[in-house]
Amino acid sequence: MTTKTHGTGFLAATMRSLLDDGYTPATLRQALFDAAGEEYQSTPEERQRAAEQYRRNDGSAEIQIDSDAMASRADDGMWVQAWLWLPED
Repeated sequence: MTTKTHGTGFLAATMRSLLDDGYTPATLRQALFDAAGEEYQSTPEERQRAAEQYRRNDGSAEIQIDSDAMASRADDGMWVQAWLWLPED
């Protein structure tokens, strides 16, 4: 996989253009997953570890991790994509 060095402004403008052309956030998300390949797909075990780690650190809010959540791995850990519920005050 080749890494591009365009700034986030370029990506945001591209995404905005695609949305204006009728793509939905869901179709763009799926296209991103398809393009990223297995390297960025999280495993069920990684998603479980992420949920457990969150609950140990706070546990007072609801967290949801999709079955196709992306993961960004490093030598000393990883980031796992998740949804965090924020109730109205």
